[in-house]
Amino acid sequence: MPPDPDDPVEPTQGAPETQSDANPPADDSSSTAGEPSGMEAALEALRGELAEAQTQLSELAAARDQAVDVAAERAVLIAEIQSATDAATQRELTAHRRALLAENAGQVIAELVNGSTVDELEASIDLARSAYARIAQDLRAQAAAHVPVGAAAGQATAPEELSALAKITQGLTRNGR
Repeated sequence: MPPDPDDPVEPTQGAPETQSDANPPADDSSSTAGEPSGMEAALEALRGELAEAQTQLSELAAARDQAVDVAAERAVLIAEIQSATDAATQRELTAHRRALLAENAGQVIAELVNGSTVDELEASIDLARSAYARIAQDLRAQAAAHVPVGAAAGQATAPEELSALAKITQGLTRNGR
């Protein structure tokens, strides 16, 4: 089929198209029977390169899939390690809190000793100790100010100085009998 004059066709490799290029002779003297022509050889070479590129692409896709699988496995391992680390940290904090409460028994308000780090626990022990001291002081002041009705002011007699009958009477009076 002759080229259409209105259809712009770019020449190959900048060379002008000649009649011999457009219509090669049916019997090429350079090719013998059974050997591919130059274009067929180039086409076969390109097919070989394409097959090699597809093989490399398949290998790269397999390597990518393997890398994704390894990354997913590592993410699971990291999550497990993080969970174990968090649990160990929590156990350590609980043990440290118990030790602080044991060291300061009767001197702190236990509910005020808390924190998510050892430093926070240490800081909260001071707060709990000062709160306990403030409350204890307030209770002592209230107890000293409160004198029961009918109580003698400063007239306590040592039990050794009382007779047996006086001790029994005093004991029954205290128990409300």
